[in-house]
Amino acid sequence: MTFAGYSVSQQAYLLVQNTSSFSMDIKSQGFEGLIGLGPNTGSVIWDKLDADDSSGDSVLSRIFSQNTTSSNYLTLLLDRQGGGNQSFTGQLTISELVAGFENITSMPKLGVDKVHKLTDADQHWQTYTDADGVLGPDGNAIVVDSIVPSAPDNQLGVVFDSGYTLPQVPRAMSDAIYGCVQGAEYNTASQAWTIPCSQEINLTFKFGGVEYPIHPLDVSTSDFNMVDSSGNPVCLGAFQPITSAFSLLGEYDIILGMAFLRNTYTLFDYGDWVDDSSNDRSDPYIQLLSVTDKIKMHNDFVTVRLNGIDTTNSTSQALLPSSQCKSSPISDAEKKKLYEEKVLSRWPYIFVGCLAFVLIVIGIITWRCCIARRRRLAKTQQKAVSMGLSTGGLGQSSQYRAVDGTGSAVNLQQMGAKHDYDDDPYAYRGHKEV
Repeated sequence: MTFAGYSVSQQAYLLVQNTSSFSMDIKSQGFEGLIGLGPNTGSVIWDKLDADDSSGDSVLSRIFSQNTTSSNYLTLLLDRQGGGNQSFTGQLTISELVAGFENITSMPKLGVDKVHKLTDADQHWQTYTDADGVLGPDGNAIVVDSIVPSAPDNQLGVVFDSGYTLPQVPRAMSDAIYGCVQGAEYNTASQAWTIPCSQEINLTFKFGGVEYPIHPLDVSTSDFNMVDSSGNPVCLGAFQPITSAFSLLGEYDIILGMAFLRNTYTLFDYGDWVDDSSNDRSDPYIQLLSVTDKIKMHNDFVTVRLNGIDTTNSTSQALLPSSQCKSSPISDAEKKKLYEEKVLSRWPYIFVGCLAFVLIVIGIITWRCCIARRRRLAKTQQKAVSMGLSTGGLGQSSQYRAVDGTGSAVNLQQMGAKHDYDDDPYAYRGHKEV
């Protein structure tokens, strides 16, 4: 197989002859296959083949392993067709930077959040936003609770995935982006918001202390020929409520696809995900370089959506007050997923909690048994002392050894003597004073 100027031999792949179940006709879209760009742990092929058979390793892992003098990174630059004047075209590079974008190496390195070993098949290029790291149309932070148990306060787990055209975000976040727009409607069939195409929406993400504005032509799209309830053409809100891609294991909150990635030049460093590479043993990381200018993106929107006439400051474009904002409906199936996630994502904590509870119960039972045994022993010895039969203190034998006429020690119990006076209704009760 040859890819980006590199060649690998004996590459294992899946032969898919029936594509009728696919959501689209891939050949009519101009492609015939799919190359995964993640780590080996997410590959079904790699999982099926013997561990010593490197032919099942991902393509990039094999390329990096064969070229140990090169750095283990991939870069991705996406262009925007049909709107916005750009000075570049989409490019993908391996171990080299796109000319003119070299400054990406000075951007913050966003550490990859690694999932649990038991679920590392779900390992993605994922990291965290900054605290309050999503700014909505009104310029204020969109506050949403993370479903990731290990997420820092006010931060959200984010997956970068070029395989998603439309980003997937928590429902409350999607509502905050589009629900206050005049004329916004939630399309239950598409499970997404629709808004007037003339509405400019500002949206910004923050990673590593850097703001990444999203071009308004990416916040909503006119590519899907949508109409509202009155039959008027509308645009689709690109940042959809996450439904089918919802993480039941609570590993991420957001999937940022192409509508986000068109606004950044992105570097993915594989680090020690590549087992046989000797040139890079650091942890994997992500770097983002913004390619969207706030002033230029506004001018682009006016040109493309408003035919060059800026009406973005008109009253029809003003956001509704919060009391009039709309929310999208949540289905019973989605409620069930949310409940399941609360259990499944916290199973290690639930397991540890149950184990601790069992140990505590066992400890309490053992302690109570020990206390009860000590009390019984003390009571028995006290009774023995009260009969004048004890030869020592607590823990010593209270068995009296009398001497018979032959000078031999005898056991009173063997002779039928009775120790417990309390059991004899006719016993003398004043024996303590004797």
